[in-house]
Amino acid sequence: MATWKKVIVSGSVASLAEVSASVGFKGNLVGSVTGNASTATTLASSVNIGGVSFNGGSSINLPGVNQSGNQNTSGNAGTATALATARKIGGVDFDGTSDILGGIISSSAQIGVGDGGLTQNNFTNTLKTKLDGISTSADVTDASTVAAAGALMDSEMTDLAGVKGVTISSLQPKPSEGAFANGDKTKLDGIEASADVTDATNVTAAGALMDSELAEIATVKALTKAGISGSLSATALSDLGAGLVSSSAQVSSLAGTNDSTITLTAGNGLSGGGSFTLNQSGAGSVSFAVGVDDSTIELNSDAVRIKDSGVTLAKIANIADDRILGNVSGGSAAPSELTATQIRTLINVESGADVTDATNVTAAGALMDSELTNLAAVKAIDQGLTTSSDVNFNDVVIAGDLTVNGTRTELAVANLNVEDQYILLNSGSTSGDSGIIFGGSNGTAQSGHALILDNTYNGNDGRLAIKVTDTAANSTTDFAAGTTGYYFAGVFEGSEANAATAKADHPGNIRIESNEIYIYV
Repeated sequence: MATWKKVIVSGSVASLAEVSASVGFKGNLVGSVTGNASTATTLASSVNIGGVSFNGGSSINLPGVNQSGNQNTSGNAGTATALATARKIGGVDFDGTSDILGGIISSSAQIGVGDGGLTQNNFTNTLKTKLDGISTSADVTDASTVAAAGALMDSEMTDLAGVKGVTISSLQPKPSEGAFANGDKTKLDGIEASADVTDATNVTAAGALMDSELAEIATVKALTKAGISGSLSATALSDLGAGLVSSSAQVSSLAGTNDSTITLTAGNGLSGGGSFTLNQSGAGSVSFAVGVDDSTIELNSDAVRIKDSGVTLAKIANIADDRILGNVSGGSAAPSELTATQIRTLINVESGADVTDATNVTAAGALMDSELTNLAAVKAIDQGLTTSSDVNFNDVVIAGDLTVNGTRTELAVANLNVEDQYILLNSGSTSGDSGIIFGGSNGTAQSGHALILDNTYNGNDGRLAIKVTDTAANSTTDFAAGTTGYYFAGVFEGSEANAATAKADHPGNIRIESNEIYIYV
């Protein structure tokens, strides 16, 4: 781990953790040497071990340890085979030399009771298991307990006596044809009580006739299409479609035989007509000539359609005042009446819009004539000048701020004079390095060596670096130390704590404190 190391120079006072001189020291060591050596031949002062003096120069023997004799010791041993004084456990003497209470106290620290030890039958493991299966405060009369067991309380039964009186023999057996499903019940619910399909009321309600209502039942049953004769009334014909068959049209000559002729006459608004014969032999089709009002509609390939420009404005349905027809549904749809609000939304115009209003003109990014000091001079400006035009000026003086938007600002001047105290680079960014590129290193425009601030160095402490390989003016690559460049080494004056606060504790930096020199390595 890097830290501040003191640089020893002539006149320096240093506290060194270790000094190694493989070829010895040149000259004599002057002054006192304090502290302890890591190794030594003998101790500076002898000490007694087991009453025997020891200075490290030679081995010693201890009576009672590595030779015969006794040692004067006191205190208690860590372990022993018997207690010095016996103690009672459960009324039985115990000195540690043998087990006691064997079989009376189990390995799970529960007291065991032998046969006959209880006033009633012995409490066995089987009985304990039964108790474990019974919940705390178990109550067989509790409604929740009974419900959890899948049973019913007496209080839940509407007919308790009836339920208790049910016997297997009294239950209705399942029908041999199959179970009675819910759908069968629904069908039965839809049939009235004592339903009778031969009942006159039911037959009439169904739109049918009873045999008893027909005077000529044999004749009715014998009717055929060819045997029906008669004529259609004007009312019946009008039901076929007003305007196609007039109220005066008649179907005639229905003599009840084949080859009967039917004549049709066009109704109001139409002209023409025709006849056709029923079951005429060899007839493949029947055609009718129908005339129309040719100012509005026309026939085209036997189809009736509205003529081009055949519908005038007067024939369109009336619409409310202050409305126009349009569609604002968001998709394809028939025209509808649009209100003034819908129309303004459609054309994106505010209510009461006024292009001569100063507020509206300002909001649109324009100037009123009254706001111009020299209106004539402004009007004389080349009107062909646009925001995308390339413009050349001689001297330009800007009294206010200048904002330039784009990807590059290029100044082709001999010398750039910036009187600002600070120059801000990479403004508003939360990542990426920034710097200045110096040309003249390779003869290539918009390229050169760079002075870069590496913002991500040491956890975003930041550090200046020199990039010695060429960097393009449009480069977005961050600096990486190595063969492409190196970091600056700085000089800091102050304590180690001050250097940490100033984030100067980086490899290669030099710190000066009280006329002493330190380097961070």
